[in-house]
Amino acid sequence: MPEYFHHLTDAGVRRIAFPEALSLADRAAYMAAPPADAIEAGELVPGYAPPMPAAPAAPVATEPMAAARKGKTTTLPSED
Repeated sequence: MPEYFHHLTDAGVRRIAFPEALSLADRAAYMAAPPADAIEAGELVPGYAPPMPAAPAAPVATEPMAAARKGKTTTLPSED
C-alpha cells in the first residue's frame, strides 16, 4: 500500500505517492522537491483552493514616531 504526502501547487493541493523503494531517510528531501512528473501524476485534493497571492503591505504611518525621536511633541486639541 503506497504512502502519500500533500504538496501545494499553483493549481491547489496534490496528493503524491512516495516511491516504494524510497527509504525513510530520503523522504524529507523528496517531499521538499518532488519531481515534476510526480506532481503531475498526483491527484488534486478536493476542497483545497489554489493559494491566494499575498496582499500588498499596508503603508505604516511613521510621522508621529519620527517626530517623537527628534524630541518634538504633538499637542491634541483640548476638549473645552
